[in-house]
Amino acid sequence: MSKQYSIKRSARQTNNDLKEYYDEAYTIKDVRKDPSMFMLKLATKLRRFNTPQDNILFNLLTPSNRLLDLGCGDGTFALKAKNKYHEIYGIDISDQAVKLALEKISNLEDKNCFSFMVHDADNGLPFEDSFFNSVVCDAVLEHMPYPPALLKEIKRTLKPEGELILLIPNDAWIFYRLQYLIGKIPQSGAVNEMGIDWGHLHKFNKKMIVDLLCSLNYKVMAVTCSGIFAKWRKPWFTLLAGDIIIRAIKE
Repeated sequence: MSKQYSIKRSARQTNNDLKEYYDEAYTIKDVRKDPSMFMLKLATKLRRFNTPQDNILFNLLTPSNRLLDLGCGDGTFALKAKNKYHEIYGIDISDQAVKLALEKISNLEDKNCFSFMVHDADNGLPFEDSFFNSVVCDAVLEHMPYPPALLKEIKRTLKPEGELILLIPNDAWIFYRLQYLIGKIPQSGAVNEMGIDWGHLHKFNKKMIVDLLCSLNYKVMAVTCSGIFAKWRKPWFTLLAGDIIIRAIKE
């Protein structure tokens, strides 16, 4: 790997315990139980009715100049979005994640349009005001100690009328409700050998996240979900949607 594409790190202080947790998440298999053979066969049969999360996020994006993939992981979504933007920035707290992202772009002819950095978003975002046209925050907000602070930082870095594409779990989903009913704790993220998800710190439903965004002067333009038969879940969104996907504009 050339020097130009070595891992960049923010100069700000990072929570090392937290960084180690997410580094491990990219190198060790999630230990939750594999689905039964029946569920695997059912999922295969219904696959053609599935709307993947990444497809919805991608379709909500408006082509423009600069995109931030906040919590970029291994760079999969950044690569998917590269034909819509001139410059794509990705940040993640995990060295392992950024290493994987850099490996994915290493042989691309247009790799100069990408910039990946190791950074803890809990310390703010290392970008100037009104820098981005779009920010994707995919399954990150529920991991943050104080979600409103991150939403304010995203707004600061967005240009006027810039867009936020946000994805979070819907913790009011009926599947999670039923697990509580039988005395189980829902596992919406990666779990360790004790069955504990240390990553998800907050719970959201549709009303909570929409109200939060509006209180911070975002204008919510679209609320949708992914998954099998996604369009049929919308009339009973709070009960049936497994996730919440939002497009919001900086007012």
